[in-house]
Amino acid sequence: MSRVVQSPMDELDRQVQTLEADPGHPHDRFVIETLREAVRSGMAGNFGVGAVLVDATGTIVERGRNRVFFPHFRSDLHAEMDLMSRVE
Repeated sequence: MSRVVQSPMDELDRQVQTLEADPGHPHDRFVIETLREAVRSGMAGNFGVGAVLVDATGTIVERGRNRVFFPHFRSDLHAEMDLMSRVE
């Protein structure tokens, strides 16, 4: 029996949430977290771009996502700038 997809973004979110990092590729887990932020951005009505800031020990210290269009227009709130604003 096939599943009913509510929207393409819902399906993408489902797929990204099931991703698992390959232990042989240490940066996979950061890429997956960036993808999760990107999907959240797209689901909120922005371009789907995410970012994570990682310290020297490999700990994610902050996350960001594109917020240019929603909740209001801010041309400066690209994912990386959102992340840096949170860090500062």
